[in-house]
Amino acid sequence: MKIIHYSLGFPPERTGGLVQYVLDLAREQIRLGNDVTIMYPGKISFFSKKVSLRFAAREDIKSIELINSLPLPLIGNIGNPSDFMVSVDPTIFEELLKKEKPDVIHVHTLMGLYTEFISVAKKLNIRLVYTTHDYFGISPNPKFYLANHDFAEDYEHNIWEYVSNVGSSTLKHRLLQTSIYPEVRNILKNIKPNNFLSLSESIDNIESQKKIKTNTNYLDLRDYYLNILNNFNVLHFNSSVASKIYKKYLDLKCFKSEIIHVTSCNVNLIKSSKIKSKKIRTIAFIGPYTHEKGFDQFLKFVALHRDSYVYVAMGDNRKIPVEYPIKNLGKFNGHQLDNFIGNVDLVIIPSAWHETFGLVGLEALSRNIKTIASNKVGFSDLLGDEFIFDDITKINICDIEDAKIYIPKIDNMAQHVLKIMNLYK
Repeated sequence: MKIIHYSLGFPPERTGGLVQYVLDLAREQIRLGNDVTIMYPGKISFFSKKVSLRFAAREDIKSIELINSLPLPLIGNIGNPSDFMVSVDPTIFEELLKKEKPDVIHVHTLMGLYTEFISVAKKLNIRLVYTTHDYFGISPNPKFYLANHDFAEDYEHNIWEYVSNVGSSTLKHRLLQTSIYPEVRNILKNIKPNNFLSLSESIDNIESQKKIKTNTNYLDLRDYYLNILNNFNVLHFNSSVASKIYKKYLDLKCFKSEIIHVTSCNVNLIKSSKIKSKKIRTIAFIGPYTHEKGFDQFLKFVALHRDSYVYVAMGDNRKIPVEYPIKNLGKFNGHQLDNFIGNVDLVIIPSAWHETFGLVGLEALSRNIKTIASNKVGFSDLLGDEFIFDDITKINICDIEDAKIYIPKIDNMAQHVLKIMNLYK
């Protein structure tokens, strides 16, 4: 089968779970004998606006770099929606797809993607598959989260009417696509002092914001993305949480759709023979120290149970206020995970946004570490009820200690790819 993936790119320019998942998926598909290419939004030229394609190989995978893609709102939010709806001559995509003749185009993000690419593929009857790694498209913010407010299930406030208050300039987004950005990012990491996490209460401040007159360009942009999404044949939801949110904005009867939980090559499926004590002594938070990831909720939990447990946090280089007795392990790579969590008895995932999955939970659980998650986290699909919470202050550690650890059947990447290939068909 001939497959084109559309992803955000390759390391070191692009990092994160989506990028790594696509690489792992593509490598396994290639191992099975498929012809696989990864297309991605690449460099921006400040001297020419011409859209072009550059063919190469990266990470031993065929690649197509889309030069002068639409802007990538990787940090901040959309400040000028009209810049995200610029038209392009569809001929460039028609020539590409007629030459490549893919059986499937598997899209993992709408960022940087021209609507003409999808419309041409649709016209050529190429199967279009979309994986819901986040909510970008039905939301201008990938997490459906602004100003410490979760809009995903807010039926009163429309996120498209508030994003203009916090939008970033297109120039700022474009700078992230320049060839020097990875080097600048690394330099800034070394010279910029780490900041404390803002500990302001994660309260709904939407009502207190001055709501400006709705910018109709944002509503046009919403329709632009919905039109793209409605061209897909298949929606791959990575959790029931993602399915529930998308169902509010798309008529799922118009698609083939299926929930297939994603996986990671960092999942450890070799179960330890060591019998762990049921006593919980060390509790960990893993991920960015942000409100949307629920770090302020973790701090609240630590404050309530200050002297009862040992606490560690990992995944961010920001400083943690000294009044919290938390050992800060900082950022880590996948290869360091086993060393970092070797003595951890419980991982808490308290995300405030409707996280579409949450691979860190899967990675911890696969190592026989008890893991509990907010009911907003897609990973909670794999947990028993006693390991899912709504309010972090009501977590009863004694009950969790007594609860039998539930290890669901976790697919490795080879098993996962077979499900995805079946979805293509």
